[in-house]
Parts: sequence; C-alpha cells; structure tokens
Amino acid sequence: MKLVLALAAGLTACGAKHHQQQAAPQGKPGARPDAPPASTPTPDGTPGEATPEGGAPGAGGNDGTADGAAPPRSGQATSGGGQATSGGGEQPSPDSILAPPCPAAESARYAETVASVQLKAAAAAAPTGDPQRAVDGVQGAGDDAGGTDVFSLDNATDGALTLAWKGAALCDGPGADLVVFENAFRFGTKTFIEPLIVSVSADGGEFVEFPHDYTAPDEAKAPGLGDPAAWRGFAGLTPVRYAEGAGKNAFDADAAGGDAFDLAALPDGPATAKLRAQGVRFVRLTAAPAAVNPDTGVNYPQVPYAGRGFADIDGVYGRYVATTPPPAPEQP
Repeated sequence: MKLVLALAAGLTACGAKHHQQQAAPQGKPGARPDAPPASTPTPDGTPGEATPEGGAPGAGGNDGTADGAAPPRSGQATSGGGQATSGGGEQPSPDSILAPPCPAAESARYAETVASVQLKAAAAAAPTGDPQRAVDGVQGAGDDAGGTDVFSLDNATDGALTLAWKGAALCDGPGADLVVFENAFRFGTKTFIEPLIVSVSADGGEFVEFPHDYTAPDEAKAPGLGDPAAWRGFAGLTPVRYAEGAGKNAFDADAAGGDAFDLAALPDGPATAKLRAQGVRFVRLTAAPAAVNPDTGVNYPQVPYAGRGFADIDGVYGRYVATTPPPAPEQP
C-alpha cells in the first residue's frame, strides 16, 4: 500500500507522504479481532457471514455532471476467481437506464456495506486493516496529503475488497455513474499512485470489469512514482479532494477528485445484460499487482516506493442509487 510509512521511510528528508498523502483527516483504529474466512456476498447487499457488518448509510446528493473517462480495452466477466472473458460487442447507450426503476434525479450515495473481504491474520493490528474504513464515508485530504481513514488492500489475502449498497442498486444514468476514491497524491511534479481494477456485479457472483489497459513501453515495469496516463481505465490515480460534510459534489471531478466510471463503458455480454436488468449491487476493487496483465501473462507491476503497491480504499460513490424492494417470497 502507498502508506505514508512506506514513502516516509525512503523519502523522509523530502517530507514525502504515503501514496495516501500523510495528512489525514480522521481515522479510527482497526477493530477486527481475527482474520475471518472468505465471505460470500448476498444478493441484497448485506454482509456475508464472515464479513464485518455494514457501516452507516451515506447521505447527501450530488449535482455534478462530470463524465467518466472511456477506457480503451474490453473488460472481463469473471465468476469467483476465474479469468473467463465475456463476449465483446457494441457498448450500450450512455443514457440506458438499469432496473430496478431508477430515480428521476441524482441520488448519490456511498457504498456502506462490506460484502466480502479475506483478511490476513495481521490485519487487526494494522493501522489501515479495518475494512469498515472503506464504508464510513470519504475523507480525502487533498492533492498533497492522502487521507488515512482508509482500508489498505495490503491487508486482504487476495488484494481485493467487495462493497455494496444495502438494499439498493446502482443505475446507469447520464455521465459518470460511479466514482472510486483511493488516495493518490502529488509529489512535486509526479503523482504517487496505486492502481486498482474496478468490476461490478448484480449478484455478487459474476463480475464485469471496466475496460482497462496498462500502456507503459515496458509493461513489466512501473516507472518512477507512477505515470497515471499509462494506467488507462484503472482507479487509484487521482488525488481525493472530497470529504464528507465539506459541501462538495462527489461527481464534480475538479472539486472532488477520485476516478470516475460510466456503466455505459462496460463490454456487452450476458453478465452485462444481467446488470442492465437488475442493477449494480456490488463493486469489487482489486489491487493491480494482484491481477494478471493479459498483455504479459504475469501480474501488473508494483509502483516503486509503494510497498506492495496495493491500493488504499477511502470509499466508493454511486450516482443513481435506487432503493430496491425486498424479494417476493417464494410461492409454495
């Protein structure tokens, strides 16, 4: 993770901060007692059996119209830990609306539930080892200092974390629909980044990755402190300026920062068709170094000075979040 600890160890004289920029707003100690076994997301977004319980629901609407960048390459549909790719095809209309019925206006809300995470045994003692930090609201600290109220994917055995909206689903509306807040930060003329892959699911079983492509001249290496332009379609690239209660719009790219995604950019296929019918209930965040780069057949490189290079999650916001009714009881 790009903890201030990793950066400070090698760059103390320069006053450098962890990939999450050391100046942190509020943090809370990790409260996990023991590392639980892997949990299984539940269809309604409630925590799986071995995961922590969901945090408090987010509040506040968003009025921004920032568009998400369109990544270049087709994504993947995966089930469990598989690598099966979904079929290609034309992208859906940017204005398509997902079911259940979407709100007529923006109804932004952060994902407040940890649906699945496989914690390491040492996570409870780690400063950023409590996954609840990823679902208690976004507390960014600006361009030059990353917030510390984050969960580091260093503490997950597979480098991944799945979040959800309890009793709700994300719809596809105009502009960006989803924004991921990590804690990249500026360091002189460079940006300290920890890239991560974003995927979404309707049922917590089959996920569709947003298209992404690492385009460095040598894809086996990550130059310098990280070149955001080389990580097309990844999250974890943009400093976080958004903080709960500061009166900013989470989807105003200039004011809030973070990395935005448009559900219209998902590749066509059966898994995406399910998303369009049922809505997005789960968002999985996977540290790039924990995933295989299809161009090289090996994992994506770690960014220098970032420890393992596993991202630190501040939170995820959905723009068009619709409350879903409970499933109808089965008929005898």
